[in-house]
Amino acid sequence: MNVEDRDVVRKTVNKLHADGKVDKTRFQVSFSFFVFVVWTTMPDGTRKGKMVVDVRVLNRIVLPYVYPMKSQDDIMAKLAYARYITILDAVAFHHQWLVDPRDR
Repeated sequence: MNVEDRDVVRKTVNKLHADGKVDKTRFQVSFSFFVFVVWTTMPDGTRKGKMVVDVRVLNRIVLPYVYPMKSQDDIMAKLAYARYITILDAVAFHHQWLVDPRDR
């Protein structure tokens, strides 16, 4: 990494640490990820760097989510024929099916 990239990474990590979003450890960890900086030229001509963490290796070993959230279209289709909607139903849409009155 060049000096400019290291400065962007240092500033980004320090801001995340100050905001309480990351924490530094004193212990040795068994994994690490590549970090790089993507530069964008702004309309006024200045360059802005953004830190990027490459987690593709982690994504290859993590199991896919077993219970994916239902699509919003499916939820709205179920709502169209629901006779009653309770607060509990609205909070837990991805856990429950709404009862279609035509199925009774």
